[in-house]
Amino acid sequence: MKSQRRGNTGVGHTLESLLGITENNIALSDMDVAELKAHRAGSGSMITLFTHDKGAWVVDQMSAIHDYGLVDEDGRPNLYMTLFANRPSSSLSLALEVDSHSATVSHRSGKVVAKWSHVSLASRFEQKFPALMMVTADFEMRGKEEWFHYKKAQLLHGTSSAKLKKGLEKGWIAIDLRLHDNSGTVRNHGTGFRIQEGKLPELFEEISEI
Repeated sequence: MKSQRRGNTGVGHTLESLLGITENNIALSDMDVAELKAHRAGSGSMITLFTHDKGAWVVDQMSAIHDYGLVDEDGRPNLYMTLFANRPSSSLSLALEVDSHSATVSHRSGKVVAKWSHVSLASRFEQKFPALMMVTADFEMRGKEEWFHYKKAQLLHGTSSAKLKKGLEKGWIAIDLRLHDNSGTVRNHGTGFRIQEGKLPELFEEISEI
């Protein structure tokens, strides 16, 4: 099938067009809905699982922006950065640490900036993904046009805090801080939890081939 849209979102948009789906979910007989996601076979792209900030920030967000962030070319203080637990601390001196109970963003001084329990992350994940229909596609370029062959579908559901913890420890899941000083007020676009596309099934308890 020829892609109906250029770019990274073409694989999902084209599948939705084929199925006649206008929203990114499908009805199932044994549960309300399943999120529908399509991806290219072998892709290492990062996709957003969810955003989660409620109760997480230990340091005042405006203080965090000015104490640990940078200033962009327009003079706007911001704290935009991606953190992985299995990679060295960033140049901004913040690091992601994972223990048996939580994922913590800390300054090199040891001061905790934000903290998420694995239980709260699992709850947020299940809220976003009560079930997931994941479709894998082979792809090729024919001239300037991308074509897809949708070859595999899996129905995934159920997770656990242990699976989210493992994803963070292994570096499959990254945390994106996305906030800035908007003329004296905090503009937080939501702390994003993102995962490598191919590792998404690792977060589910039950996987069924369709």
